[in-house]
Amino acid sequence: MKKRLIENGLAHVVPRFKVFDPAEVSADYSQNLVNTVGLPIFCKPTDGSGAKNACILSNIEEISSWIQKNMHQSSGAFEFDQFITGEMYHCDSIVKNNKILHVQVFRYLYPCFDFHKGRLCASIVVLPENPMYKKSLSFNEIIFNGLQSIPDGVTHHEFFKTEDDRFMFVEIAARPPGVLICPAHELNIGLNLKLVHYKLQMGLDFDLLIQPGFHSAWATFPKKTGKVVRLNYPNHLRSNFHFEHSKDNATGPRHNLWLPSSNILLWNTNYEILEQDLQSLKNFSPTETIED
Repeated sequence: MKKRLIENGLAHVVPRFKVFDPAEVSADYSQNLVNTVGLPIFCKPTDGSGAKNACILSNIEEISSWIQKNMHQSSGAFEFDQFITGEMYHCDSIVKNNKILHVQVFRYLYPCFDFHKGRLCASIVVLPENPMYKKSLSFNEIIFNGLQSIPDGVTHHEFFKTEDDRFMFVEIAARPPGVLICPAHELNIGLNLKLVHYKLQMGLDFDLLIQPGFHSAWATFPKKTGKVVRLNYPNHLRSNFHFEHSKDNATGPRHNLWLPSSNILLWNTNYEILEQDLQSLKNFSPTETIED
């Protein structure tokens, strides 16, 4: 997808990158990679989600070590990207006949990769009166035009707004978003995006009836190391919420977004309170642990 965007004149919104091909590895591969992409490098699978098996490579030694451990990978299974920082957003679009019928804009609390650092993964709806709403719609359309052909269904597009106010493409998937994003959308507009996606892919009719409901947000919490001795509940929240601990709440590695400690879905007619509640979850710990 990045190559197509570059070919269609959008190189300025695409991070520098290189697809990993073990057959190309030579003595100066690591240095050439740094010359092409820069440091640090964000290394990620080209097929997957939730930043699973992604990592940051900060120097030549880490790059060389990663390459030696992954020489068995098939060509194109991983790519090396320029590391981008800033605010991260996702646009989730309903597409039919290569036309965007509706877009939902959400802002992540942290970049998704921060889940590896022990931070929650979360996002909140962006209101139409927020200047970022129209800017996000515009950038989403630019990416769609650059890709030229989009299959019928729902897409999940992630991008950064950098500190110097540039928009940088991360990736787009021809599928509904994961985690609790679809339930958050349903609370917000009354549409089940998974069902919409299936109907569009099957060529079935559906009514695009947007029914504005609640402002919504969601969060998922990483597991901790150690032995769980207590489960906590966010009873301090003023918004409506549905919170649940994972059935398997044993401690474990933080790198798997699909095996979290706990999940929460929040909704409120008051956006300010909703945002305050989501921010408060930065300091909330669903579990208490001791060294095992």
